Amino acid sequence: MQERIHSVKRHRLYEEIVQQFHALIRQGMLKHGDRLPSERELSEQFKVSRSSVREAIRSLELQGLVVSKRGSGTFINTEDLEATLDLVAANLNVGEAALQDVFEMRHLMEPHIAALAAQRATPDEVEAMREILEEQQRQIDFGETGVESDTAFHFALASATHNSASSKS
Repeated sequence: MQERIHSVKRHRLYEEIVQQFHALIRQGMLKHGDRLPSERELSEQFKVSRSSVREAIRSLELQGLVVSKRGSGTFINTEDLEATLDLVAANLNVGEAALQDVFEMRHLMEPHIAALAAQRATPDEVEAMREILEEQQRQIDFGETGVESDTAFHFALASATHNSASSKS
């Protein structure tokens, strides 16, 4: 019987919010540069707490799909090639060939990003990436996909290059 029992996947509110933003971006209802409503307005629209909205925004920031500018607000950022490729890859329904194309592009770019990060990362950044990978392993051990940690790792890796083109601000 134990072999048939699988861990239960917890679904967090902020993940549902993130999925709705992904859908709005894919559908073209949210475009690059669009300003998001305030935290308070979003919490009212989604009928959730502001902390759930904050978590969702943070997740979207880690994915590179939004940029928060202090005093100005939070904006959609679909010019980040890696974030946009990740969003497309995560939601492709068009078949294996298109998915292979996305992975091909990532394989061309990522080794160069990793090499630069290896040269420029601070000890704190290296430690943060190690912690992200440990969290991803925990997620996988509990039957989750680890996708959010994967995204966080790639963001941290790009940030560790200290290249202004990879900056999210």
